[in-house]
Amino acid sequence: MNELPPSASFDWIRLLAVSAFAAVGGAIGAVLRAMDAQQPLSVTRAVIEFMAAGFVGALSGLLCSAWGLSIVWTAFIAGTFGMLGARAAIQVLQRFVWARLGLNRSSQDGNAAE
Repeated sequence: MNELPPSASFDWIRLLAVSAFAAVGGAIGAVLRAMDAQQPLSVTRAVIEFMAAGFVGALSGLLCSAWGLSIVWTAFIAGTFGMLGARAAIQVLQRFVWARLGLNRSSQDGNAAE
C-alpha cells in the first residue's frame, strides 16, 4: 500500500481548506469582473472559475507548504490568487516553476534572453 508518511509540515485538510478558500475567491472574482464589464453573469463561467481557482489554490497551497509558510500566509496567497483568477495566478506560479527548473522561458517564446 502506498501511504504518505505523516508530516507535521503538510496537512491534507489544510490543503483542501485553502483550495476551497481560493475557489470561493475565484467565484467572487468572476462575479465582480462580470459586474465591472456590465455583462450578465454566466453561471457556467462562475462554476468554471470556481473550479479553476480551487485548482490554483491547491497549487499555491503546495508551494506555500514547500516554502514552510504559515497557514495565514498560505490562505492569503491562495485567496489572492483565487480573486485574481486562474489565468493570472498561473502566470505568476509559472515564473516560479520555470525558475525552479532552471529554464529560460524567454528562449521558448521568441523573446531575447534577459
